[in-house]
Amino acid sequence: MSSSREPLHRLSGLVFRARPHEIAEAVKRRDATIGLCDRIDRHNEGSLMISTAKLASSAILERDGRFLLVLRRNPPSADMYAFPGGRAEPGETPEQTALREFREETGISAHNPRLFSTYDLKTHGPDGSIRSHFFLSVFCVDADREMVAEAADDAAALGWYTVEEIRRLPVPQSVLECAERLASGE
Repeated sequence: MSSSREPLHRLSGLVFRARPHEIAEAVKRRDATIGLCDRIDRHNEGSLMISTAKLASSAILERDGRFLLVLRRNPPSADMYAFPGGRAEPGETPEQTALREFREETGISAHNPRLFSTYDLKTHGPDGSIRSHFFLSVFCVDADREMVAEAADDAAALGWYTVEEIRRLPVPQSVLECAERLASGE
């Protein structure tokens, strides 16, 4: 049984508490059962639609109550602030993806990734069809304090923001939720 201190996770609209190794085991079982991240989604009054989730990871670095966010240049979150991150490359673990994307977008080599949350993120078109579908793993990371972040790759800009400042920025709901949970001591 998971304690109330375990991180919250979202998978296919469900919210649950679990330890990271329990999430990994559940994902392996799911993938073996229905193929790598195939999803069945309800669309247009009961018809079935299959969408394939792309694997992605992001990394949260917090310093003195401020979170490092990048201004996204490309979809699906273009012109929004988010934690550094992106799509997995073939053969990468979620942890490797988070660290690689963090380094590419900020120039900082982070380490010690710890799974904080997961999200099953879908973007729908005007007709209800799925335009993009990502299974996002969000990690907290550490980095040397002397390292200075510089926007690169998909990051048009970056900055350090408090939760209050993040509430006023254009951010995906998942970013605000993670920042609020971490700021509250979760």
